[in-house]
Amino acid sequence: MKRLLSILAATLLAAAANAQLADRPAAIRRDVSACDISRRTTSRPVIGISVNEEARNSVRHPYTRAVELCGGLPVIIPMTDNKETLAELLSMVDGLILIGGDDIDPAYWNEPRHPRLGDLDTLRDAYDMRLVYMAERAHMPILGICHGEQIVNVAFGGTLWQDLPSQCGKDHRQKAKDSLGYHNVRFAAGSRIASIMGCEVYKTNSFHHQAVRRVADGFRATGISDDGVVEVIEPVDERQILCVQFHPEILLVRHGNDDMRAIFEWLVEEARKYSENKK
Repeated sequence: MKRLLSILAATLLAAAANAQLADRPAAIRRDVSACDISRRTTSRPVIGISVNEEARNSVRHPYTRAVELCGGLPVIIPMTDNKETLAELLSMVDGLILIGGDDIDPAYWNEPRHPRLGDLDTLRDAYDMRLVYMAERAHMPILGICHGEQIVNVAFGGTLWQDLPSQCGKDHRQKAKDSLGYHNVRFAAGSRIASIMGCEVYKTNSFHHQAVRRVADGFRATGISDDGVVEVIEPVDERQILCVQFHPEILLVRHGNDDMRAIFEWLVEEARKYSENKK
């Protein structure tokens, strides 16, 4: 009898669930009925986000969600080697995020490959650099995160440590939960990052084995870890570019760390100004 009752209960639950699923299209239709897509109606700054690999054009959810949470409209920029396509896509956005990813080919700074060098994606390197050059030339605000910081530095003539553990004896690949701070980063007094964060020391997460070695001309290191690794670079002039080695999108979206909101709010606000200047 108990077994029969269990089967009956399970059957009723499944039927109820199926009924809810059957009604879902109608509920979704009602939900979007007031949305007009015949014209652009958004007042939110449009933030273009680079992708991690051509085969999937993938972007992890925290990047797009961080933009939404801070008042921007996220748009993914597919990977291509067609510069005209990239130029047209960038003409539609007001700000740019360069996301994390694989290692960068050291041929860009005339250095042989280190034995501990990781996976490379030459198409992505070129795609990222085109985005950097086009956005910078248009005076568009740029936020580089992890690999994004490194590609900006290389694009403007800087170099990287190919493998921190073997070249410097420093391990920045935390094993702890990604919501936990791994090391302190000290921000330079008067820097853009110190102004954005409202402090001069912050404990960040860390998931990288490459890092900025020689800072590109026209930029300066404004965030340094306690063991001397460059964690933030920004221009010495008024260009609205900020690059961080840590992952603020993970701390904000996955773990609700509101301190990281300030970085994305900076980008969205600068994108808003950029959009207004285009009109």
